[in-house]
Amino acid sequence: MKFEDIPGWYAFPQLYEDIVRTARTGTLVEVGTYLGKSLCHLGQLVKESGKPLKVVGVDTCRGTGEENGTDNHAAAVKQGNGTFAGQLHKNVIDCGLADTITLLVTDSLTAASLFPDDSLPFVMIDAAHDYQSVCDDIKAWLPKVCKGGVLAGDDMGVPGEVHPIWPGVRDAVTKLLPGWEHFPHAAWVYRKK
Repeated sequence: MKFEDIPGWYAFPQLYEDIVRTARTGTLVEVGTYLGKSLCHLGQLVKESGKPLKVVGVDTCRGTGEENGTDNHAAAVKQGNGTFAGQLHKNVIDCGLADTITLLVTDSLTAASLFPDDSLPFVMIDAAHDYQSVCDDIKAWLPKVCKGGVLAGDDMGVPGEVHPIWPGVRDAVTKLLPGWEHFPHAAWVYRKK
């Protein structure tokens, strides 16, 4: 299996390619994995790089519920009898990444508490999209990112978009991370100084 075969959304491969190319060592974290499409691409890039990097995926595996009138995770949660953790783990194994990716099936804030401050070169936030959840994720994970490291996320919207699909993401990032940068498609990047 390849990451492209996994259902889900993934519009920021260039970001992951850039991160793996520039990172030397440490743990790269993805918060909000769904079934592992982007996570497995990150794992594959790390595996191919041969660098001493680790990958950790964080997800409750219970979905985020209804967002913008749709529950995008409902079918996977129902199929797994209340969780998609089994399918996520199977996808990681089927992609040959069981020795590269560690899964933490827990909420974002609990997972963040497991890492020392200033220890992570990269954290990707792509979990719940409402304003408060994004604020909470930023506040929990920013201290964990080391100086010169990157805190990033998806679903910012494209530059100049008046009504983005996920206004909570845009509002939280704009309020809490002055100096953030837009990344191709709809991702955002914040480099910690």
